[in-house]
Amino acid sequence: MTGQGFTPEAGLDTSSAYARDFQRESWTLYGVGIAVIFLRSLARIRRMGVRNLQLDDYLILCVVVFFTLLCVALNEIILAGGSNLVTAADIAHLTPESRKRRTRGAKWVFVAEHAMILTTWTLKACMIVLYRRIMEGLSQERLVLYLTVWLGLGFVGTELALFLTCRPLHLYWAIPPPVDQPQCSSYQVYGIVQGIFAISSDVLMLAIAIPLFMTLRLPRKQKMILLFVFGMGIFVVIAAVLTKVYCLVPWLISYVYMNWYLREATVGILVTCLPMTWSLLRDFFPMLARWMSSTVSSGSRGPSHSHPRGLPHSQTQLHAQTPSPSQPPSQSLSQSSSSSWWPPFCRHQDAREGDNSLGLDLERWQSGLPRLPTIDKP
Repeated sequence: MTGQGFTPEAGLDTSSAYARDFQRESWTLYGVGIAVIFLRSLARIRRMGVRNLQLDDYLILCVVVFFTLLCVALNEIILAGGSNLVTAADIAHLTPESRKRRTRGAKWVFVAEHAMILTTWTLKACMIVLYRRIMEGLSQERLVLYLTVWLGLGFVGTELALFLTCRPLHLYWAIPPPVDQPQCSSYQVYGIVQGIFAISSDVLMLAIAIPLFMTLRLPRKQKMILLFVFGMGIFVVIAAVLTKVYCLVPWLISYVYMNWYLREATVGILVTCLPMTWSLLRDFFPMLARWMSSTVSSGSRGPSHSHPRGLPHSQTQLHAQTPSPSQPPSQSLSQSSSSSWWPPFCRHQDAREGDNSLGLDLERWQSGLPRLPTIDKP
């Protein structure tokens, strides 16, 4: 390899056990991700109708395109036998045919990197839309605004790093790579920039959400569901770190980073989409509704919609009585009170002290209505 201190892995053997295992794992993860996106979209259409779909519903459809491109690109790298990350010994043994295949593989590396950017940042945009929806009127709303700015800067910075650290662009797939431009084969600077923005934004998302959700008083089963969701969020951070380990640490550089790319993207899809599928799963699997209903009844007493601390009770009543656009006024309040869109985030009243804990009414989240204390917009 032409970079300083790098000892790259030799070209991939397309018949190796790693290549076969990667293809099997990649398409399995792809199937899981696409299936969850389909369930989310189906749940949203059933609840909202096609005409009432919102920004995040369209963004998640873009993820299908980007995620598909990512999976195809990574598999094409395997089929091509690797990229232009080659040693002097590799170059000496290149034949015209192998040179052609490695050039094609290097092109797919560039495509895969760009597809990964688009996949992960579109998922982050979906989460920001949801954050802004459920935290409107709360003190965390300003933090979400700051996070939105950081994500925007991160996307622009990562794109610039990808397109400007190797110029002219076609050197990204030059065989052999230029000696005076090691970034065209190592992607080292780009990897550092992308890692900083991707990992920090994921950590900030968790840092904003976890303290808010910790204020909820929940039965044990619902806390387990919350723990599972946040655990997946933490896994996304770990996967992002490991992709950089296998891209940047000299003695660990290998194509294993591609496995972690797909794992990171797939779990990111699960974190973004699974909560939105609850209503659909509840309809198709009544046992889930009964399980959560028994959990709520045994874990809390009193009305499920109590107002947060510091919010005038009159504002809470006004907001609670505003019907959802998709429901008749006579049914809006009763349905909203009987079951949350996602049970872990129901509001629960502390019957012992009569104090109301902060909760998130995700029945309103799924309907796309503003968060307390604002009045619903027509």
